[in-house]
Amino acid sequence: MININNPKVSIIIPFYNCPYVDQAIKSVLDQTYSNIELIVVNDGATQYTELIEPYLNQIHYIEKDNGGTATALNAGIRNATGEYFCWLSSDDLYDSKKIDLQIQQMLKTNALISFTNFNTIDPTNKIIHANIAPQFATKIDFYKEFMRSCPINGCTVMIKMDVFKEAGLFNEKYRYTHDYEFWMRLTQFYEFHYLNITLVNCRIHSEMGSITHNTDLLKEAEQLREEYANILNRIIRDREKFKCLIKEKIPATDKISIIIPFYNCPYVDQAIESALNQTYNNVEIIVVNDGSTIYQEKIVPYIDKIIYIEKENGGTASALNVGIKNATGKYFTWLSSDDMFDSNKLVEQIQFMKSKDIMISYTPVIYIDSHSNPISEPIGVQYQDKLHFLKGLSKACTINGCTVMMKMEAFSEIGMFNETLPYTHDYDLWLRAIAKYEFHYLNKPLVLSRIHDGMGTKRYIDKINLEVKNVQKKHKDILNKLILKEKK
Repeated sequence: MININNPKVSIIIPFYNCPYVDQAIKSVLDQTYSNIELIVVNDGATQYTELIEPYLNQIHYIEKDNGGTATALNAGIRNATGEYFCWLSSDDLYDSKKIDLQIQQMLKTNALISFTNFNTIDPTNKIIHANIAPQFATKIDFYKEFMRSCPINGCTVMIKMDVFKEAGLFNEKYRYTHDYEFWMRLTQFYEFHYLNITLVNCRIHSEMGSITHNTDLLKEAEQLREEYANILNRIIRDREKFKCLIKEKIPATDKISIIIPFYNCPYVDQAIESALNQTYNNVEIIVVNDGSTIYQEKIVPYIDKIIYIEKENGGTASALNVGIKNATGKYFTWLSSDDMFDSNKLVEQIQFMKSKDIMISYTPVIYIDSHSNPISEPIGVQYQDKLHFLKGLSKACTINGCTVMMKMEAFSEIGMFNETLPYTHDYDLWLRAIAKYEFHYLNKPLVLSRIHDGMGTKRYIDKINLEVKNVQKKHKDILNKLILKEKK
């Protein structure tokens, strides 16, 4: 019997001599979504089969002669009983909510095919690059990418099983590009829905097939592009006939002002670069030099592309306020000189705000080290309702200032940053703002926040903790009133 609200998902893991297979299996068994079947297909492996043995009573295990990944996937699909298909390479990992979040999106949009963002990890599971799925400004760009490379990571895909009945299985003559060929085939008949959440960790290691068989893979991919050139060109010419949920770039009608306060920071050039590289094009970048004595030379190459203001040292709040007073944008956002914006930060966030007609929004962050390498999963707090938001903010500042976007008109209502607070000016502003505005959470990590030895939150932690207590005490009465109001 089909369960409409909780359909079964079949997850196929092709396995051939992979030392990470037990981790892959465990990541599937740890899913928060319960109605799954895991099918592990041993494609003639000669080693590491003992890693599967502890899980035999929890999986459907199939052994076959070696024939390649496509043959293993097809064997799994033929034995699957689920209504939806997912595939996980034996050296990769699922996020624990992968199936849960993706099936919800599939059911909500009535999608037959969807794919997500992903990270790359090293052999020790450390993230190498975060959120690296290619982003496309338009549908036409998505289709054009197939003429250059495969824009979809197979392990991020979820497909309704009915698709295989209509389009066929993976083509087993393509040993290395079976997924690339399958997506090309599907572009003729189906929409590809994109869920911009990172739900898969793809492992990079010296024994992976795309490295050991790179020459054959490239040759096979070129043959594929030649084979599908006419079909893809026809789809591109007639793109309105084929719908896709890859987002169109929204018109940049409203200017956004990015304020970058700068004081003796060696990373300021990287911050400016990330602001200049935004896909949203109606932007002004205001860099406020708050009395710096070093690293000013890093700004010089960008002088003709930014608004540059120099002032005496007065702290971050004073630099932000100077930037705001000189801004001409309708929206405000702030970037610390040691942090970076994702290239889609502005376009994603302003689209979110416009769709809901809201005043203030914020997002999670990913922490990076001094070399810009990601060192965390997306970090952010999404509250279930306003009551929990108020309670959470009364205990700590759970909003990273660089993730915030707000309409400039809010400052005329709540005032600007408090320049007497060297460390908690942002926390104080949010506590003032919640009396008038709702804070909306966009659950996409669009800011890279750098952790390094020179950052103020490490050097002045005791002073910060004391200032936090004073700010909380200052706003205690209004917070308690707001909390009581929500309870009623």
